Amino acid sequence: MGNARGYGTVQGCLIGPGLSPGDDFFKCYFHPASVFDNSRYTIRCLEYAGKASARQHLLLPVLTSTKAIRYKSEFNAFTGNLMERKTVHRSHWQNQLIEVVDEGTTRSLYFGGHVLQSSMYLAAPQKLALSYTRFMAAPLLIDDEPERILIIGVGAGSLVRFFHHHFPDAQIDGIDYSSEVIDLARSHFHLPVSPKVAIHCCSGFQFLAEREDENNYDLILIDAFDTAGMSSQIYSGPFFDLCQDHLALSGIVCLNLWSGDQSRMEEVAMEIGMRFDSTLELPVPQRGNVICLAGRGDVLSAVVDLDSGELAFLQDRFELNFREMVRVCRKYNLSVFQRISRLFS
Repeated sequence: MGNARGYGTVQGCLIGPGLSPGDDFFKCYFHPASVFDNSRYTIRCLEYAGKASARQHLLLPVLTSTKAIRYKSEFNAFTGNLMERKTVHRSHWQNQLIEVVDEGTTRSLYFGGHVLQSSMYLAAPQKLALSYTRFMAAPLLIDDEPERILIIGVGAGSLVRFFHHHFPDAQIDGIDYSSEVIDLARSHFHLPVSPKVAIHCCSGFQFLAEREDENNYDLILIDAFDTAGMSSQIYSGPFFDLCQDHLALSGIVCLNLWSGDQSRMEEVAMEIGMRFDSTLELPVPQRGNVICLAGRGDVLSAVVDLDSGELAFLQDRFELNFREMVRVCRKYNLSVFQRISRLFS
């Protein structure tokens, strides 16, 4: 599958629907056409990091040298993944193909043969491998010591691993309606085994509707997708009402939204806005995900007011690019006047 190494200018002719020369590799990598087992989509790569090559490869993006340098580590991992793709598990659940695939330094969970559900660094399972999951850690800009966390949509367990690693004493409830996915998260993705981590196989709606615990959550994370996209039961007004009922006074709800279905996303955003006093939207760069934060009162205002020292501390502690999150937050949630005013305040 090729021996692309290093980083630098990659030149070639890209073939594949919806893609064009210059697209960065994130778009190509997660594009439905980029099924690595499907050799219909090929690219003749003429140059890898300055070395001539005339091999045929599976779908590869065309990177400018600027982007390649910007995404140095990701590009190295990507090209390595193309070389070492190995399916370690394949099964079906409710007529849907589920695969666990090792790709170089990462292990990934795929639905339906090409839909990437989750990825994990094999050498560092606690780190968040996908950019949208890193943005789902944005609530830590407001509360960096959550004690009770609810995760709707466990999947392969990325958020469970991350939050349990950094907050081993926090109580974490993880919800997923698929017993098959939960079993795979345990057997192949290091889902934490701890008295502080409880995994429930049920719908998020059912869990909150039947919950009697009076201790409300500091953080509710929602990443619940089905074959049709954002779960209609979870991304709904009645479910957001339940979230309010079980959210601490200064608690935060964090949702992963999908901008590919614009009308549906706007509908969900309206339902959230009707129930929470303040909301923030953080479009994930180079992706179709939009992370939405919601809370009571003015709890979210702290995000745009963090100074460089506070951001540096959080970045070192959690190994996440919080500066980028704050930049995106200010860009999409402050008016032009507000952004200019901040320069002179």
